[in-house]
Amino acid sequence: MKNCIYHRLETQALNSPPKRGNSSLACFHFPQKHRKRIRTTNALERLNREIKRRADLVQIFPNQEACQRLIGALCMEWSDEWVTSRRYLDMTDLKQNH
Repeated sequence: MKNCIYHRLETQALNSPPKRGNSSLACFHFPQKHRKRIRTTNALERLNREIKRRADLVQIFPNQEACQRLIGALCMEWSDEWVTSRRYLDMTDLKQNH
């Protein structure tokens, strides 16, 4: 037997109009291979783990600017890697669809 309460809630959610727009479904407007990277925060979580790991190595920052330099350098490094070496999202599929 299907859980009646969940089935009823699911049906209500599907039949009711969204109050805040369809932002939660926006990833479905993109090609299939882009959806997982768009709908998840995996890349951001990985960057945050790397910042934490590097900050733990330093342990004590002499001032706030030193901490900001470390985080800025990591963000620039990751940005360069995403732009140059690996393609995070292949934009040729988007150009063909629009």
